[in-house]
Amino acid sequence: MDIGCVPLSDPKTNAAAAVTEANNLLVHMDGISKQCGGLQTLTDVNFEVRHGEVLGLVGDNGAGKTTLMKFLTGAYHLEKGSIRFDGMPVQRPQDSRNLGVEMIYQNLALCPNRNVTSNIFLGRERARISLLGSLKVLDWPKMRKQAM
Repeated sequence: MDIGCVPLSDPKTNAAAAVTEANNLLVHMDGISKQCGGLQTLTDVNFEVRHGEVLGLVGDNGAGKTTLMKFLTGAYHLEKGSIRFDGMPVQRPQDSRNLGVEMIYQNLALCPNRNVTSNIFLGRERARISLLGSLKVLDWPKMRKQAM
């Protein structure tokens, strides 16, 4: 099975364009591979997204879309290959979080009794100092703004 994305222009047609393209990369995943038991789920996958680009990652069920994104978010440990986000290496889950990389999984019932914002910030809620000075309270306006 294959995963695919919107075709990108070929930067190799012009050396100056190649330098511009390389400097414009937001996400660069190179040679990503994953094996689960005896099943090879990803084999040397390369994936790039440029600043300002909107890209759809599509493929059949079981093609590896979610697996690839779990590497980007740090949910899976990198076995082979490299990941850079805005030029910074991504090697641990905290690297992804520090760079603002998050993933909303397709499981719609993560916490069905909570709203969308609560589910997005589950376990990493934003807080602010209350008017009382020493008490922290949830910063709902900030979380709602970031969730949009």
